[in-house]
Amino acid sequence: MDLNQLDKFPHLFPPPGFTPFVRTGLLTIPAVAAVTDLETIQIGQNMEGWVRWVGLEAGDFSVINFRIVQGTAPLRDYTAITVPLGSPTTPMSVFIPVPMNVPLILQAISTGASLQPVRWLLSGWYYPPTHGGL
Repeated sequence: MDLNQLDKFPHLFPPPGFTPFVRTGLLTIPAVAAVTDLETIQIGQNMEGWVRWVGLEAGDFSVINFRIVQGTAPLRDYTAITVPLGSPTTPMSVFIPVPMNVPLILQAISTGASLQPVRWLLSGWYYPPTHGGL
């Protein structure tokens, strides 16, 4: 592959001018049937990006699941994550685009009757588009 062509694959290789991000957290989810926003990533005008690694842990995946929402709609294949998707220390590689001005929200959904700890990691990069945008 011609190294001058790497900017055509911004989901694989951070393009020139990229800014990395790592979002991590630990929270105890209340013992109620509710949705809790854990993390929001929103990049501004003239930027786009990719979430490349996700790590999710819950005290009990039988009463906690996760979803990733883009804008106002859950992302297909990320609507009800009921098993570990990597962990914050060994995240799973993913390809989730982050378009400009559209929030990407990680949520935890509790159906349990007791407090549950959750941990997460979202990592990737954003950059000024140089190839026509997502």
